[in-house]
Amino acid sequence: MLNFYSLLPFSALLTNLVFGIFILYIDPKSRLNRLYSLFTLSFAFWALGDFMVFMAYDQGSSLFWAKAASVGSTLSAAFAINFFVLLTKNRLANSKLMLLFYVPAAAFSLLSLGTDLITKGTKPVPWGLLQLRGPLYIPMTLFIVACMVASIILCYMYYRRTEKQDERKQMRIMIIGTSIPLFGGIVTQIVPIIMGFEMIPLSSTLSIIIVVAAALGVMRYRLMTPVSFSIRKKIIVSIMVASIIPLLMLSHVSISSISSLGLMHTEHMDTISNFSINETVHSLEALGAEMVKQKAFDVSNQIGIFISKSPQMTEEQMKNNAELASIAVQRVDKTGYTAVHNNKGINLFHSNPNIIGSDLTKLNLTGFREIVQKSLSQEAYGYYDWKESDGSIRQKYMHCVPVKMTGLVVCATTYIDEFSEPSDAAMKRLNNATKQHILDEKDVQAALLVTIGAMLIPMVAIMIIITYLLTGALSKPILKLTDAMKKISGGNLDVKIEVKEGDEIGQLASSFKQMLEELKTSKIKIEEHSKTLEKDVEDRTSQLEDKVSELERFSKLVIGRELKMVDLKKKLKEVEDKLKSKENK
Repeated sequence: MLNFYSLLPFSALLTNLVFGIFILYIDPKSRLNRLYSLFTLSFAFWALGDFMVFMAYDQGSSLFWAKAASVGSTLSAAFAINFFVLLTKNRLANSKLMLLFYVPAAAFSLLSLGTDLITKGTKPVPWGLLQLRGPLYIPMTLFIVACMVASIILCYMYYRRTEKQDERKQMRIMIIGTSIPLFGGIVTQIVPIIMGFEMIPLSSTLSIIIVVAAALGVMRYRLMTPVSFSIRKKIIVSIMVASIIPLLMLSHVSISSISSLGLMHTEHMDTISNFSINETVHSLEALGAEMVKQKAFDVSNQIGIFISKSPQMTEEQMKNNAELASIAVQRVDKTGYTAVHNNKGINLFHSNPNIIGSDLTKLNLTGFREIVQKSLSQEAYGYYDWKESDGSIRQKYMHCVPVKMTGLVVCATTYIDEFSEPSDAAMKRLNNATKQHILDEKDVQAALLVTIGAMLIPMVAIMIIITYLLTGALSKPILKLTDAMKKISGGNLDVKIEVKEGDEIGQLASSFKQMLEELKTSKIKIEEHSKTLEKDVEDRTSQLEDKVSELERFSKLVIGRELKMVDLKKKLKEVEDKLKSKENK
């Protein structure tokens, strides 16, 4: 039934479902993302089982969902420990020893679905229906607790091992986020078993904390940041989250309303059937009382007529008169009868010979003596308890009528349950009809739920298709602009931009075209200026070359003259030296 408690696992279902699908969508190739999604989706399945137990309208369906919740809890424990092993870079991440966690989880899941060793039933409690635990429930719970404790230990060991402050902060978040649901699960699902009281289970609801903590704690490991998260993906995720969550909420309200209406209708059926049966019983009792009264008056009149024919008959003669005895003792309905006593309460005629002659005013029967005493002076009637030969007590109804002018009193009596025999048969038929109606109503509810599911799936599929097409229409012109930008950055300014949208993207494309035209104009100007500059450079280079040639010629001329002067000086020096040598001789 719909109440505050049913919203707790439903909120956990939505949170786990959104996080699991979102993380898997943004980077499905990451092993860490896949494990995160597996353990959040198994948490979601656990929460779904708890939610459906709250919403179940009979113990059969609630037992099925309770077993499904047990499967989700064991699988979530195995996926969680594997996730934490990978997150903390433990050497077991790629080891076959991880099977030590998956084998028990698979075994407990199969035992939960196929046997009553973990969940053997459900029982009504103030907040809905509660799981009846089987002999292996405690071992399964201890396995889940062991996995969570091992996860906390892994985070603590990594916290001590790493020297990076960011990773230490992340591990603190993980330890706190895992400890809170672990503590809540122990308090709400283990302590009540030990202490012998019942408490609403909150483990699946508290799984929200560990899921959010895990997402926040591993952001630097790129769990929340994909390698490539395009604008199209962002739009798809935003639209899907904004649309699917209201659809799920609407489905929750619809299912709750159907269940509530079914329960209310069943209660109304019970109320109407009980009212009808009670009214029928009252009517039959009134009719039976009237029949008993009429029988008492008939016998009284018959005895009066008989005695009027022999007015001198004594009481002793009356007792010995067989004809009068046959008149006085007559059958009433199936087992009832009439009897006669005098105005002193002494029985004269009775179907039981042992009662004839006894003082009826001294019989210690609840209600009987009061009726008899009142009948000694006037008409009397009422209910009393009659003790059977086997010691059991059955209620009877008696109506007493005085026989005029005789001192005799005729009493007609019969068992009350004979009045209600027709109503008992009607009650059985009505109960059978009510049960059949409830079964038919459950079939209708199941058909409605299937219809809602059948409508929800195409709606989600259509929404996905529309979202895909819409995001394609939005992202296609952006992708065209991006592709054009890449070509332009490669030097190709002859790119054609074919974006015809009239919205902001169209404005962006127009601005982009204008920028491209300006780039082309700038390029032409630069090319023209470059050509002019090259010609000027060539002219100036030619002039420089001519001057250099002249300088080279002048330099050669000067150098030649210098060389001749040097040579001349050498020759003069030689002549001078020769003249000096001749003078010395």
